[in-house]
Amino acid sequence: MFGLFKKKTSEEHVSEPKFHNFVESLKLHLNSIKLFNHTMTQQVNSLADRHEDLSTRHSNNVEVMKQWIDYFNKKHTDTDDKIQILANYVKQLKNSIEKNRQMDEEFIRQIVDEYVDMPKLDKGKLKEEILLELNYVKSALKTEQNTEKIVEKTEYLTKSVLTNSEKWLLNVLFNSSEPLTYEQIVAKTGKSLNTLRVYMNSLKNKGSLIEETTLPNGTKVFAVSNRERINKLYNVQSM
Repeated sequence: MFGLFKKKTSEEHVSEPKFHNFVESLKLHLNSIKLFNHTMTQQVNSLADRHEDLSTRHSNNVEVMKQWIDYFNKKHTDTDDKIQILANYVKQLKNSIEKNRQMDEEFIRQIVDEYVDMPKLDKGKLKEEILLELNYVKSALKTEQNTEKIVEKTEYLTKSVLTNSEKWLLNVLFNSSEPLTYEQIVAKTGKSLNTLRVYMNSLKNKGSLIEETTLPNGTKVFAVSNRERINKLYNVQSM
């Protein structure tokens, strides 16, 4: 019995190192598993951090892109508004240029018509009339009579022949009982303001035929200077 017992004890002593090694091996595997688990936990946490960081960056980038899109949309709208304003200005400018061109053409046409309609001077007849008038003046000076007629005839000789437009405007002023403004003449005759200004300046250059007065408000009015003398010199007809 003791021998058998001793044999079993010896076998137990032989198996103890194997068991111990097995336990140590399990411990090592367990530590490896723990280390692997720890490593995986760190990797998971790292991936989670990177995911959060990328999500934050993505959100920030989306917000920045949205701001840029809003900015460019506003710029686009502002540019469209400016283009529309510029297009309207160009359209107004073209209309103004066209209107001025038409007014200039009408003005030139009227001036050309006036000069075309001017009576042609017969040099021989004009010379004869001048000689007759000079003889009349000499005769009047010798007799010292009718001084008023001498002045009238002298003025007549120094004045150019009135054009049709000048005669027309003089006739309008002559037949008005009160001084007229440019606007009143336009209303009466239908002529354009620019045309009337040309006629008036031309008529004023022919001497003291008309009187120009400026009212307190700055408006200019025009009237004939001497109705009787103008009627005698130019044979203005009453309407």
